[in-house]
Amino acid sequence: MRLEHFATHIPEGRMSARTIIMDAGAPEREADGFSALFGMHAVSVDDERLTPVEHLDRLLGRFGDADPDLKPYALLFVHAQPIADADVLPDAAGLRQRHSWLSDVAHLQELDQYNCAGMFYALETARRLMDARVAKRVLVLAGDSFAGWDPRHRYVPGCTLLGDAYAALLVSDRDGGIQIDRISTAFHPMFANGLNADDEEMRRFHARHIELIVETLKSIDALSDDADIVLPHNINGLAWRLFGRKAQVPPSRVRVDLVADIGHCCTTDPFLLLDRMLSEQGKSAPLSASLMSIGMGGFTGAARIRASQSPD
Repeated sequence: MRLEHFATHIPEGRMSARTIIMDAGAPEREADGFSALFGMHAVSVDDERLTPVEHLDRLLGRFGDADPDLKPYALLFVHAQPIADADVLPDAAGLRQRHSWLSDVAHLQELDQYNCAGMFYALETARRLMDARVAKRVLVLAGDSFAGWDPRHRYVPGCTLLGDAYAALLVSDRDGGIQIDRISTAFHPMFANGLNADDEEMRRFHARHIELIVETLKSIDALSDDADIVLPHNINGLAWRLFGRKAQVPPSRVRVDLVADIGHCCTTDPFLLLDRMLSEQGKSAPLSASLMSIGMGGFTGAARIRASQSPD
């Protein structure tokens, strides 16, 4: 599956970890200890007045002069958190009316049941649509915003802080360029209660988190390739230090450079890191990376990205 167009957006606004954690009623020592242990100092914060369709507008604008021969047939809207009816995208007819480049969109689907692993389920859905010849090209819009929520809801004690960010990908069934392959998704029902889990289930989930990371990366053979860069969910810095020790993976192979500044941006983390990597290397450079995420509720997902020459 070829990555035809790709754009991300990280809002410029920031909120400190201390502000969020203390808003949740925790003492200062907990806020200081959290940042020291997990390496998370702030999260990205968007304008609460913006709607999903405005996020889509912004990202499509970053595609540049999108090739009219690469119009999408389907659009998948992915988010990890429940949103109000007023915040959903308009129907396919409304999108076609708003954007001429979306004039061929006949299939519109929303995915929110897979939590932070949602993007990989969306890529799997896109591949199925192509295999079934329902769509030759699929546009995926992903992102979550907590801007309208009280700050305390961004804090998951002993785990992470939640930030705002967005990504859009256009994928096709063409060969060449940047290819997304070995897509893997899995569900671990022993953690199905997610955020509604009791203390014992949550303890077991945290205890198995590193094992789930290892299993997920093994499912796409990522750990067998020493050259592969891992682009993970920004759950926290400690998790990736522990992973490196358990899997004997050097820190240089795992990108965690967004953790401290923007927090965990749910569905988009690996793709924000991919965009940064492409910007640093240039889109004509050889590329070998593994993207992965673990979602609450026991959902996991991963994929490999490959490019041996310019995508053009």
